[in-house]
Amino acid sequence: MYGDIAMWNEYLGLWQPCDDIEGVIRRTYEKFGDKPSLVSEFGLCEPAFPGGDKRRIEILLERIPIYRSLPNMAGYVWFSLNDYRTHCGESGQGKLKQRIHGSTDLYGNEKPSYRIFSEIS
Repeated sequence: MYGDIAMWNEYLGLWQPCDDIEGVIRRTYEKFGDKPSLVSEFGLCEPAFPGGDKRRIEILLERIPIYRSLPNMAGYVWFSLNDYRTHCGESGQGKLKQRIHGSTDLYGNEKPSYRIFSEIS
């Protein structure tokens, strides 16, 4: 409320249970008045939340039109563009242990959600 731009991570219906995603996004946005806003992170964190790339596509198609309809929305950051290596990943072994969160795999190969994200962005 005191900075130049309002930013928040938006995982409604995932980390934060929600039956009215659009309503909560709009009410959150309205709290900032005329201040520019930025959704600093949204997407699907697997394996905590199932659904794979199909669910990523649903999130993209649901959320981006809402964000774009808000006049002072400066932008939104998709989590995550690619699967990534990490010591705490659920897939792979050793140096290739990874988290499967992305719209591309570890090597940059596109999943269907990548094409959707490209088209609507």
